[in-house]
Amino acid sequence: GLPVLARIPRDFKAPSVGVKAPEQLSPVTIEAYRTLRATLTASRRHESRAQSILVTSASPSEGKSTTALNLASSLALAGNRVIMIEADLRRPALADALGLDTPEHGTGSVLLETSELQESLVTTKAYGEYLRLLLADPAGMGGWMADRLFLPASQKLIDDAKEIADYVIIDSPPLTEVIDALPLAQRADEVLVVVRLGRTQLTKLQNLGE
Repeated sequence: GLPVLARIPRDFKAPSVGVKAPEQLSPVTIEAYRTLRATLTASRRHESRAQSILVTSASPSEGKSTTALNLASSLALAGNRVIMIEADLRRPALADALGLDTPEHGTGSVLLETSELQESLVTTKAYGEYLRLLLADPAGMGGWMADRLFLPASQKLIDDAKEIADYVIIDSPPLTEVIDALPLAQRADEVLVVVRLGRTQLTKLQNLGE
């Protein structure tokens, strides 16, 4: 019963495993992510406030993080100020996908309130200040940090990011696998569900919808 916002083709050019950055994708796939961007931005044509979008899936390996990264980069290339938050603290993968080192301060440090959001953001050469990322850091990796997402610090994180960006994209763990990101889903403006043909189990997708 959910609307289909975009269909992303299988990309035979991209690596078979891991998160795929835009430069690893074919033009057809990149155009599909532009369609997703256009569909999402059309719905807020008259809204001036920043928007937070949480990207999740029913199970691992369904393309969630790849979709979050390529949506964020597509929004940035269109001239929007974007902050991407890596909230999948159990399986962080964005630093490797972008060729970045694991940061000293990141999502965990901000949730623990040992560092400020602004000083923990990192950029890439390809996107500059238009796309800034809050990556998983050593302080936040592992299941024990997940409980911090239930505290007011997670709401403050999203609110602070929206103050300095046009869009906040949150890469969430699969919500039917772990409960970690449920508070973020409740606090985000929109939830984008990624499904993968031939892999997503309909029963888990139904559970996610509930």
